Amino acid sequence: LDVIEDLASEFRNDGDKMLVIFENPERAELLRDLSIDLAGREDDLLDNIDQLDVIEDLTGEYDGDLDKMDVIFANPEKARQLRDLSVDLVGKEDDLLDNIDQLDVIEDLSDEYDGDLDKMDVVFRNPSKAAKLKDLLDNPDFEGQSDDLLSNIENVDNFEKDPRLLGFAQRHPEFFDLLLSVGDDLGIKPEDIEFNLLSQLVELNLSRDELFQVLLDLDIGPDSEGPGEQPPVGDGLEEDFAAVTLLESHEFTGQIPSNLVLSEDKIRASTLFQETLDVFDALSTLGEYSENTPSSGSSATEIPMGIIGGVNLKISTGNYDLSDLGYLSLAFASSEALLIDGSLSLSSASAMDELLFISAGMIEIAEGSSIDFGGKSLGLGSFNSVNIVNVDLHAEEEISVRSLDSIVINNTDLVTRTKGADLIHLIAASELAVDNLRFSDQVRQITMEAMTINLSNLNFPGGSVVNLNSAYGGIDGMYPNFGSSSVGRVNFIQNVKYNSNLINTRSAFDTYGSNLIIGISGN
Repeated sequence: LDVIEDLASEFRNDGDKMLVIFENPERAELLRDLSIDLAGREDDLLDNIDQLDVIEDLTGEYDGDLDKMDVIFANPEKARQLRDLSVDLVGKEDDLLDNIDQLDVIEDLSDEYDGDLDKMDVVFRNPSKAAKLKDLLDNPDFEGQSDDLLSNIENVDNFEKDPRLLGFAQRHPEFFDLLLSVGDDLGIKPEDIEFNLLSQLVELNLSRDELFQVLLDLDIGPDSEGPGEQPPVGDGLEEDFAAVTLLESHEFTGQIPSNLVLSEDKIRASTLFQETLDVFDALSTLGEYSENTPSSGSSATEIPMGIIGGVNLKISTGNYDLSDLGYLSLAFASSEALLIDGSLSLSSASAMDELLFISAGMIEIAEGSSIDFGGKSLGLGSFNSVNIVNVDLHAEEEISVRSLDSIVINNTDLVTRTKGADLIHLIAASELAVDNLRFSDQVRQITMEAMTINLSNLNFPGGSVVNLNSAYGGIDGMYPNFGSSSVGRVNFIQNVKYNSNLINTRSAFDTYGSNLIIGISGN
């Protein structure tokens, strides 16, 4: 009765208000106490009598701040959710109150990021992006990219139209910020620019003024009138436009579209593929792929090489007819990764000099694969290590494998088919490790070169001349190291033979190794 007496006085014996109190007697005492703590908010309390326990918690949370409690009373349907989130996100109570209209979104994001306060702090610093962030997290195109989206939360509006832009922004953050800044000036959004063009623009390393002009031309066209006469013939514009294929990834399953084959001299005139060409040239310094390779210093009068280039290339099982591509020498060249998977047969109705597989990143050859080239010379080269495990390579006269790192060859056949001076070149900048390598009997010249060479289980064909070059060359000027691996040496670890004769001692080397020449790399 004393509580009711206090409330009757508080509500001036208003019959309707007292009726509410009599209908909720278990809340009367709490109502009386909160009316004291929140003086002047008695009517708000009575209107929300069913939530007094929540309001009590929030009053304590916000130290009875009447301005903050006004926000809560203006959004009573959010009170319980606000209270619960305040428990989950300790220290973010004011942020929650400031964004009370987005509590549903914030609750979902808190669940997504497991209540991580640092991550939620990013959300609270970008409240206008919270709803779009949640939408993208619900989009299957962004599955597994929740942290990437959060780190780019200020740009989430740009990613919905083309999900590839998220990865682009991650890889090129400075360029993406510049793109947004210039685009804001012109009213152009990154998602409205063709994605492959963006990849080209970032390669050009444009200044802000240059990028502004390029985007302006895209938007309204160049600031000039059209030409008054026909364009000059052979100006290379068509070829330059075709070079956009170098910035894409390609897969081949038995056929090579002719529009993907570009002339080497056209590619060298551009900057789009420069890093890959630099690796190509560096591999050439390890030893010539063949006398006809233009990149190795052949004369300008020779037919240039055709290059099938891209960021990632995958060549799968198939019979590839190279007859109509128009080149005596061809190279598959990737700027990131080149994957060979399956049995590849590559031939031409007319004789071809050379086929190369080159990567400025990595070459991966699936176990059990094989490459059979019907022309003279087959070559593989990579910036990273090359592993040839349970893989067979076939060519008419020459097989080359080169790496600016290491080469591992295991359980592999290297087969040439002519009766001439067939060649095998295995050259690595670091280590060459060979185990269970089989040569065809036609091979007459073998060159292996690396800082360290480790050989096991192979038989050099009788009649072949074998040059083995390492950092320090031969022990006592001519011998390999037997039975173990020594850095900088040519190591006959086990079961190394010449013409089926085991060479595991110096005396065996003296007897059977007259055609085995151990030298120093670069000499």
